[in-house]
Amino acid sequence: MKTIKKHGRKMVVAAGAMAAAFAGASGLPSHSTKVKCVGEQRWQVKTLQDETASQINFTPKTIAMADILDKTKTSDWSLAKDDERQQDEFQVFKVTGKIPFVNIEADGDIHIELMDKTNSKLHLVAEIPNPDCEITKGSDYKDMFRKARNEFVNKYQDKSVWSKGTFEITGVLFHDKSNHGTGGNANGVEIHPVINIKKIN
Repeated sequence: MKTIKKHGRKMVVAAGAMAAAFAGASGLPSHSTKVKCVGEQRWQVKTLQDETASQINFTPKTIAMADILDKTKTSDWSLAKDDERQQDEFQVFKVTGKIPFVNIEADGDIHIELMDKTNSKLHLVAEIPNPDCEITKGSDYKDMFRKARNEFVNKYQDKSVWSKGTFEITGVLFHDKSNHGTGGNANGVEIHPVINIKKIN
């Protein structure tokens, strides 16, 4: 299995152990595995810890893969940790597709590549945050992350399951750096955090 490029900062040994476990036959590690998280790229925003997260519209809008990939960053966007939530990051979306790749990152997030059902050139990253990550302890949405993670772990963690069929992923739109890991795209649009995932066929 291809390994996602890790962040430049030093990661703890426990994180490496989680990644190794995922690569093995045992499947995805339990969400209860402790990891000391290292946040990068607007961490507060993508874990819903920023002050404006309460203004997010959690009534999901269904959107086609091509349409979500058309969403672009604002002109003053940057990778700064304190960059504010953008207008389209106040909305939860539902997007469907196939899953060609899953991995667990060093901070414990489940990294999912979602690919359009008919056009393999269209793809984006969707991530489920680690609810036991130190930096999400204060998040009001921690239980939401845990529920989504449990859904994936309990039903879809085996490659024989996630590599077949079509999935519907629901979550908050997020603008990350371009080509963020496997499944990343040029404009950096993602679903992060994922708040629900289900296999629809």
